[in-house]
Amino acid sequence: WDAKSRAVFLFDDALPYPTTKHNTTNGGCIVRVWKSLDLGEHWTSVENLTSAGSRGSGLATGIQLPSGKLLVGQRAGCNSHKSTAGAHALWSVNGGLSWVAGNPTASGVNENQIAPLSNGSLLMNARTSSKDRLSLLSTDEGRSWGEPRVVRELSGNATCEGSLIAHRKQSVAAVGTETAALYFSHPAAATRERLTIRRSRDDGDTWPSGTADELLVHEGGSAY
Repeated sequence: WDAKSRAVFLFDDALPYPTTKHNTTNGGCIVRVWKSLDLGEHWTSVENLTSAGSRGSGLATGIQLPSGKLLVGQRAGCNSHKSTAGAHALWSVNGGLSWVAGNPTASGVNENQIAPLSNGSLLMNARTSSKDRLSLLSTDEGRSWGEPRVVRELSGNATCEGSLIAHRKQSVAAVGTETAALYFSHPAAATRERLTIRRSRDDGDTWPSGTADELLVHEGGSAY
């Protein structure tokens, strides 16, 4: 969502049919972006992003930085065509007219979500092929990423995409100050069940459990 132009951008991937089995390259994966100026009633401006350096698709929600830059996290490889190459950020600085893919992360970083932190850096929270969840930091608006760190409080559950958003709320006690929180949702169980929202009040350094910062939303089957 571009707050300036009120445009909505939707990213997807496509493969030739019939497809072949798992492949470690782009393997015909076509990454595209669609644009709507009427909140999704009509979609136009289909663009092939593969030539922009995009190496795969994503399940993430995009964000917009204070500068107006649009940014979304993507994994490597199309759906069903997995790749061990790292994830990357994809961004536009001209309202979606053109897109640029950043440098890849370390290998093994999969489906991910990016959120802005209070100091202006970016945090990526990502799924792996194991039950570990990773966090990575970028201090250059997604062009490059630091080494992955295993987030122990969010690991040990079913392998699944998780969602991460940042929420900032102006404090009524002190005009001009803001309180910030990160919210992460995932199935908090060995299988894809128990949809749970967790809150971090320190830019993702810690994720308390069993407190007011954890909320079970749905006990049953939960994913994506």
